[in-house]
Amino acid sequence: MHSVGSNQLGMRQFNERIVLQAIRLHGALPKADIARLTRLSMQTVSLIVDHLIEDGLFAKDPRVRVRGRIGQPSVPISLRADGAFSIGVKVGRRSLDVLSMDFGGSVRMRETLEYAYPDPATRFPALDERLTRATAALGDDAPKIAGIGVAAPLWLGGWRDFFDTPPGVLAAWNDIDIRERIQALTALPVHFAKDTTAACAAELVMGQGRGLRNFLYVFIGTFIGGGLVIDGRLHEGRAATRARSARCR
Repeated sequence: MHSVGSNQLGMRQFNERIVLQAIRLHGALPKADIARLTRLSMQTVSLIVDHLIEDGLFAKDPRVRVRGRIGQPSVPISLRADGAFSIGVKVGRRSLDVLSMDFGGSVRMRETLEYAYPDPATRFPALDERLTRATAALGDDAPKIAGIGVAAPLWLGGWRDFFDTPPGVLAAWNDIDIRERIQALTALPVHFAKDTTAACAAELVMGQGRGLRNFLYVFIGTFIGGGLVIDGRLHEGRAATRARSARCR
């Protein structure tokens, strides 16, 4: 496990994330094993598990009897893939990607739009259309969409020397807050992260980084970027922190 929980009051949301991550990492687990891995009390684990079952995020699997263990068969707790959904957006220099994902991490729908350069005048209308289709594709499960995660390079307008673009097209990005523009398209909460930071977070939660406490994520493409995880926690770079602070101001 990357972290352990706390039995102190006021830590419910943190403990819920720890329990969720334990099941994501190890698969279906009985409550006793969850308590052992997270170092939470059985009472705390039972309260969290029962609450998340009521919310439709966890499910009870069929009872299993462990060989050599005396007592009642255990009841593994697993994630409900249809318990929640999310939409991911990547606004890139060469393409726009939109996908929907279920709670188990399976991609339900994905669309990619490739282009020669990112023109904000056409990218946001194209994104609006794809968000509508991603939501409609989930049908009756659409109300379970928890939010939209957006990843994009910082300062898209700063790359005009690398593209053959009409004057002023990329400079328009300098006056655009990507999160705010996308938030104006939807009632769902929108969260923004630098593209390489988002990729590192995905590796931590869903990829090979799930079993590592410390690692450096490196992306090598047209440009080089990455992310750093120390003691199971993602550390943003100075540029991403400054950009987020600027948006808050």
